[in-house]
Amino acid sequence: MTAVVAAAPFSFKDFFKSFMLVELLKGMALTGRYAFRRKVT
Repeated sequence: MTAVVAAAPFSFKDFFKSFMLVELLKGMALTGRYAFRRKVT
C-alpha cells in the first residue's frame, strides 16, 4: 500500500511572509502616500 500525503493548505513561505509583516507595511505605505497629500475637497 502506498500512503497518499495531502498537500498542506499553506506553504511555509506564506507562513513566514505573514510574520515579516510585508503586507502590513505595503498597506501602511499606500495609506501614508494618500494621507499627506493635499486634500481635494
